[in-house]
Amino acid sequence: MKPVTPLLALLAACWFGCKSKENLNPQLPPPSPVETSQQAGNFYFPKSYIPGQVIKIEKGKSVFYVEKSGEYYRMEGDILFTQEQVRLMLQAAPNARAVTGDVIKLWPGGVVPYTINANVTTTGDTSISRAIQHWESKTAIRFVPRTNQADYIEFTGSNSNNSFIGRKGGAQTVNFVQNSSCTLIHELGHAIGFFHEQSRADRNSFISINWNNIRPEMQFNFQTYVEQGENGLDIGTFDFESIMLYPSIITDGNFVYNTGIRTISRLTGPPEYWPNICALSQGDIESANALYRPVYLKAVYGIDDRSSEWEDDYTSYLSVNVFSDAAGTIPLNLPRRLQVKYSISTYEHPSIYGGYNSVITLEPGQQSYFITSGVSGCRYDGSMNPVPGCRWTSLGLLGGPSYTIVP
Repeated sequence: MKPVTPLLALLAACWFGCKSKENLNPQLPPPSPVETSQQAGNFYFPKSYIPGQVIKIEKGKSVFYVEKSGEYYRMEGDILFTQEQVRLMLQAAPNARAVTGDVIKLWPGGVVPYTINANVTTTGDTSISRAIQHWESKTAIRFVPRTNQADYIEFTGSNSNNSFIGRKGGAQTVNFVQNSSCTLIHELGHAIGFFHEQSRADRNSFISINWNNIRPEMQFNFQTYVEQGENGLDIGTFDFESIMLYPSIITDGNFVYNTGIRTISRLTGPPEYWPNICALSQGDIESANALYRPVYLKAVYGIDDRSSEWEDDYTSYLSVNVFSDAAGTIPLNLPRRLQVKYSISTYEHPSIYGGYNSVITLEPGQQSYFITSGVSGCRYDGSMNPVPGCRWTSLGLLGGPSYTIVP
């Protein structure tokens, strides 16, 4: 297992290893020969770079920056935010992590609807097909032509490569240079919920950043998702072969002073490294499957009964067990952060009904989770009729888009 930060990324963030480069679908032509590891850094950063206004966002103890880029805001070179997302972040301050959880979402069922902008050429169509085939051949993610879905991505030909993180709601653009399916595989990683690998919370245990080589106005692009205040998630261990990882040498002089020296170094082993640039690593594959594999929940009810002959007095409990199969026979350690919906219903004798629905966020790693509890109490008269003021509480598990309830 490995990292990303969906969601989520959930989300995950963040978020990958493969011992050898993997071939794309042989029915399609091979990648352009100019896409070598020495050029790997270029597709993370905008081409024809024009500096924009840098905006500081404070989220509790976290401080991060985004750069104005046309109608959007840019972070880490190729990650986009809308004006509305930035406005919410600026307003949310101390509790902004919850806002980020709303911004970064997974695609229900791992199905991503898409359209293709009219400016995409035949070459661009081929790049789209190659990138989609690669993701679908390695993971459970599926890309389907949009019919009437409200949320979808639009592939748009551009002189730069960038994408939003996860499902932002409505139409969202995936910009790409049309002669490169390799860069589009990377951008689709962002679209399904992956941060860059070097944004992991634990990255300082694996890599060192040469801050002296990064231009001061660009250093915010090298923060972890925790420093950015994002609601990410590390899956597995740091992956030096991830297609989502910045290379050791950054080749864009707009971001670093010296494009010939290491900006990021490995702490153990050879300091210089080059990640995959044209294929998902095994870690990338495991991360995608962890984010999107089916999760089945079964409600488990318990009771602490303190009742006597003339009085009801008990506490009821709702928990869930996690399974990997619809029959609920194969226990599963929850692979990702999950929001679970539940209900609390109340009845107060003689005629008052109430209750509400709520959501609890489960952190990954366990097979069983406590959800909530409720107290019931009632006294009876000599004829065993409930007296006014008796109150009963019932609990229930509700369905959600990221899991299925086992009967």
